[in-house]
Amino acid sequence: MKCHAAMMTLLLFVIGCGPSQDESAATTSFLDGKWSATIQNAVAWTASDATNPVPHALLNVAYNALNEHGKIKVEYELAYGSSENRSKVKEWAAALVASHPDNPSALVLKGLALEAVDDLPGAIDAYRKAMAVDPSFRLSFFLLGNLYLTNRDADKAIATYSRMLAANPNDADAHTSIAMAYLTKQDMAHVLSHLKKATESDPSNLTAHYNLASAYLQTGATEKGIETLRKIVALDPSGDIGRDARAKLAQLGK
Repeated sequence: MKCHAAMMTLLLFVIGCGPSQDESAATTSFLDGKWSATIQNAVAWTASDATNPVPHALLNVAYNALNEHGKIKVEYELAYGSSENRSKVKEWAAALVASHPDNPSALVLKGLALEAVDDLPGAIDAYRKAMAVDPSFRLSFFLLGNLYLTNRDADKAIATYSRMLAANPNDADAHTSIAMAYLTKQDMAHVLSHLKKATESDPSNLTAHYNLASAYLQTGATEKGIETLRKIVALDPSGDIGRDARAKLAQLGK
């Protein structure tokens, strides 16, 4: 069956004669910000289109949104691991934004695709546009702050995370992230303050607990550091962070 260009959206023009059922489902749930459904649908898409990096890019965004940290890096590598993959994701994301210019999810994917090809000004612009489209869309603030932090612009990272905290003072991830930005400035008072708030807001947040333990040890509060490491072991007895905490305790002779 032939496709007629005059009847196709830009998105369909880029990806061919029309999306598969799996692609349509994954794209729709992604644009609606339904992250669990996006994961389910994108996984099905990868099964039917094994070499396509685009569903892995959707999975990367969805896992970011759900703070599934262990899966983010894997999907990022599958999506952006080669120049050919990066080009395909970048083109698909640009077409998605052209078709849905007021959807922050589309703009976030474009930002990630541009980050992958080292177009940092373009990525920043995409995240800022996502923030402007929907000031309550947490992920765009988080990714922009992370981008600033990666590029050692701690002040801009702090300003971005501060906007997240202004909207939600109990956002544990925002507290953890802003603490890491203050750490680059060696502002340990702010580091400790925000990490304590992160662990109070989310007592199960292993990353926040581990960073807090490290901050205590770095500032000479050894007993508090040991107490926090023991808490991590109790929370994560068989996981990677729990194992790291046990190793640190062993180094301390505890």
